[in-house]
Amino acid sequence: MKESLNKMTFTSVDGEELIVTISIGVAQTSLADYSPEDLYERADQMLYRSKARGRNNLTVQNNEF
Repeated sequence: MKESLNKMTFTSVDGEELIVTISIGVAQTSLADYSPEDLYERADQMLYRSKARGRNNLTVQNNEF
């Protein structure tokens, strides 16, 4: 997804070239162990870790269930 986005060209209404980046946080869980709200919060935490590392990052929660 990041590579596809990086290859795209975006232009503002004023004709300026725009650079678009994406930061993603991914979490996984066993539905028996966590609620959807818990999963959302964990993915949100991974997103903020991505942002803390700079632009255009992907952070995946590494857990086993």
